[in-house]
Amino acid sequence: MVPNRLRGPWRRPRDGWVEKLAIASLIVPMQSPRRQADEALQQLLDPIESSVFKTDYWEKAPLHVARPAPQWLEELPGKEDLDHLFQVTPAANLRIVRSAGLRTREVPVSAARKMLANYQAYSDGWTLVLNAVHRRSPAVGMLAARLSEALSHDIGVNLYFTPPAAQGFRPHIDGHDVFILQLYGRKVWRVYGSKIDLPLEKQPYEIEEQDLEARTVEGTLEPGHLLYIPRGFIHDGYSTDEASMHLTIGVHAVRWVELLHKILDVAAERDVRFRRSLTLETLRSQGPSPPAEGVGQLVSSLARAGSVREALRRLERQTASHSAAADAGQFDAIDRARSLECRSRVERRPGLRCAVERRDGRVAIAFGENRVEGPEAVEPALRFIAATPRFRVGDLPGNLADASKVTLCRRLVREGLLSVHREEEETDVA
Repeated sequence: MVPNRLRGPWRRPRDGWVEKLAIASLIVPMQSPRRQADEALQQLLDPIESSVFKTDYWEKAPLHVARPAPQWLEELPGKEDLDHLFQVTPAANLRIVRSAGLRTREVPVSAARKMLANYQAYSDGWTLVLNAVHRRSPAVGMLAARLSEALSHDIGVNLYFTPPAAQGFRPHIDGHDVFILQLYGRKVWRVYGSKIDLPLEKQPYEIEEQDLEARTVEGTLEPGHLLYIPRGFIHDGYSTDEASMHLTIGVHAVRWVELLHKILDVAAERDVRFRRSLTLETLRSQGPSPPAEGVGQLVSSLARAGSVREALRRLERQTASHSAAADAGQFDAIDRARSLECRSRVERRPGLRCAVERRDGRVAIAFGENRVEGPEAVEPALRFIAATPRFRVGDLPGNLADASKVTLCRRLVREGLLSVHREEEETDVA
């Protein structure tokens, strides 16, 4: 079915539409980790097919999904949870903002008077922003982890609480794609044209009055509605006659330019030509520019297969170090790991990515802020673990004895990479 484009790329459900994914939780233990990740993306977009979204909208066009509030929305924070969330969030992760024409005003949040400042600012018409709410809410954390696995990019989630008839931010663009999920109340959103095609995160820009003349999408988000805005599209939103609460799910994509930076780093380490200095005259623009032929030769050499492979390995390690696991009963998993055996199933914790590297006769698996090393003999097992979201302990490859397989998996549970899967809930394997 083709989305209605009369007022922008909208998509409304068919009459009599019934949720296909009526489940009570974002966590679906009966499914494999990969399927859980795909299911989380599909739930977020439903009734739009995730394949249609990736083909027609991702990095290309805004999308407003208007639908009845899905059942899984009940698992996410509500208005009644705000006091606790603001209480447990450090002042450094809180913002108090207000739009003033084409400007955004912001006041600092004092740790000593955090809650009083929030209450007073909200009463005076300011929007409250809770950054990194996926670190405070287990349900939001699980959603972020699953979406990160489905999209293969880092996910960050912020919560916005706006009083009636108020606006937090002036029209602006983001350097990352966002999904706006309405949790409470209503908010009117205006999406204008693209100011910069797929901008960098902190790429400078100026918005002028003429940039706001044409609107790509304009509509009201109600609880359960979703708005996708690709990076670079100007947008703003304001509440109606009631308070509004929504999540902004930011997708921090790994871009081609980041891979090229890594390739350049590798090339500079291996080829002295990249390390030679420019002349002072060239730097001051007083002398001749570097010969185009020389620059071309350096650029051509970047495509060497060895440099690209090493750059990809470094980028893999970097993305693994930036990943973080969702809070999902790890203390219980550690206890259950005490009785681990070869027929037990374990799985990588949601949200974690890992990378395996070998150096000086040792092999290590890196994930999040942690790293576990071992002898070269465990390399096949570690590479299997990095590539397999869920497996039986006894299925680890290599020449490890059964006792060593159990010891390795128990260690990785304790270190936070793996969790013990509940056998009684198992129906299929990734």
